[in-house]
Amino acid sequence: MTTDTAQRWLRIIGWGFVVLGALSALHTLLEWMNHAPNPIIINASFLLYALVGYGLLNQHTMARMGALLLAAVVAIGMPIAAVVMIADLANVDVTLFGRAMTLSPVVKGVLVVGASAVTTAVAGGVVYVLTRERVAQQFG
Repeated sequence: MTTDTAQRWLRIIGWGFVVLGALSALHTLLEWMNHAPNPIIINASFLLYALVGYGLLNQHTMARMGALLLAAVVAIGMPIAAVVMIADLANVDVTLFGRAMTLSPVVKGVLVVGASAVTTAVAGGVVYVLTRERVAQQFG
């Protein structure tokens, strides 16, 4: 991997975290608009994702470590969550744009396996890229 390639992948991953933070903030706002907000439980994960993305774009070492930690948790936790969901597909609810979808257990299973496979692969790819020597040198 050349230095230009490392920079490109770092920008892609950094912007990915920023977009994930923006989508998380949008989800939080939509939840507050559709349901009364719970003053005790506030989803502030959008701040974490946005700060990690901003830090990656500015090549802060702590942001790289935070991105590695978040990606590793997702890469390990998503297959576990998928197994739990597949074990009880009757209680898996699928919503599309706020509307509940009535789907067969087979379709729910395909959605769970597909979504978890893609999510695990992306998280594994983030870990792979951020642990490469050329990428790590960008933070030195």
